Amino acid sequence: MNHTQRRSSSRVKHVILLCLVAVLTACGGGGGGGGGFLPIIPVTPVAPPETPPATPPETPPETPPEAPPQAYTVGGSVTGLIGSGLVLQNNGTDDLPVAADGTFIFSTQLATGANYAVTVKSQSKILTRVCTVTDGTGTIANAAVTNVAVKCTSPPARFAYVASTATNELTGYIIDPSSGALSAMSAPPVATGNTPIFTVLHPSGRFAYVLNVSGDSISSFTIDGTSGALGPMTVPVTSTPPFPVAMAVEPTGRFAYVITTTGISSYTIDQTTGALSATGTPVALASPLGPQLMTADPTGRFVYAISAGTNEVLSFAINQTTGDLTANGTPATAASSALGIAVDPTGRFAYVPDPSSSTIAMFSIDATSGALTPLAIPGINTPNPVGLLTVAPSGRFAYAADYVGGQVLIYAIDATSGALSSAPVSSVAAGINPQYIALDPSGRFAYVQNASGATVLGFNIDADSGALSPMAVPPFALPFGASLFVLSR
Repeated sequence: MNHTQRRSSSRVKHVILLCLVAVLTACGGGGGGGGGFLPIIPVTPVAPPETPPATPPETPPETPPEAPPQAYTVGGSVTGLIGSGLVLQNNGTDDLPVAADGTFIFSTQLATGANYAVTVKSQSKILTRVCTVTDGTGTIANAAVTNVAVKCTSPPARFAYVASTATNELTGYIIDPSSGALSAMSAPPVATGNTPIFTVLHPSGRFAYVLNVSGDSISSFTIDGTSGALGPMTVPVTSTPPFPVAMAVEPTGRFAYVITTTGISSYTIDQTTGALSATGTPVALASPLGPQLMTADPTGRFVYAISAGTNEVLSFAINQTTGDLTANGTPATAASSALGIAVDPTGRFAYVPDPSSSTIAMFSIDATSGALTPLAIPGINTPNPVGLLTVAPSGRFAYAADYVGGQVLIYAIDATSGALSSAPVSSVAAGINPQYIALDPSGRFAYVQNASGATVLGFNIDADSGALSPMAVPPFALPFGASLFVLSR
């Protein structure tokens, strides 16, 4: 290559080098206007792909709150209740006073699965009845409880007592709970006053009172609840007006009444010791009553007595605070030979036998005043004279001693009207001259005392028909000169 060619080649290389420098300078971002060999195209940077937001975890649906457990009532029925004072409880609380037969429901409801326990907190003030609960415990099972049963009944007699006017003693006997048979008590008789003609037992079964007609006094005794043995009271003798002939203790056990030839005296009874205390002013009577029986009605509100001199049945209201007696309206008419008055267990009807006319007078009792009104059919004839009549604890039957015919007459009582009619089995032989019939308060046994007081015949009572069937045991001998035979719970 010649020199000229070499110089030409060198320029070309130089020019190329300058162009490259110019290009590189332009690419370096200097100056704005141009002057470069190629336009500068801005490059927009490519953003990295966006990361999608994280999906929050799926929230499970809320569980609805559980419904409160279903609650149900507890209740049942009460039967046989007499008087006020019964209070029931459920689970030891939720006190429920009950005033009459019928259904009851506790106010507090219980949830399914809860336990219930119905009990008696306090008994009726009428001490002749005791209320017990059956079907009272269990567990609530998706339904109301309606089958609790509260049944009020008279406790069975466990002991019997009779006073002797010949020996001036009170003797006790034991009643077999299965057969009703009598046996002598191991405890000896206790001394009374002179001529003890009438024995009355406290409705609680804790005390006994003996009316001494010649001594113008009342002999008082305690009764051992286990053996029936008699013991002296802290106040063993209480004075009475002259010639006391009959006595009654009303069924709440708070007051006692003694009838004399001139009036009726009232006494309060100490509920702990049984001691008697005279109270108030004796009720004066226009005519002597004579040796008649006196009756306190089963509800504890009234006392009835027969005035032999005026041929009347006298009715008295009992002051529930003081025990004082107040005459109730016009007395009912009675025969002069009537010996006593019997009242049915509900206190709705009364019956007065009249030996002189061989009839039994029948009355309804006003629930408010206690006044007696003859029934639509005022009386029923008896085949022979009857002296004393006793109404069964069930209130369905009445028994009269036919001392001439030597039998016990059996009558059915109409539950609505109170009228008597002959029972399907209308009589049973009862020895010589039966005069008095004592009925076991449970309604299972009857004891018929003859006129001489020397023996007692025992009978079983059919609960459905009222019929009497003789016990397998022979007649039971009583002390000579025995007065009326009485039973105690």
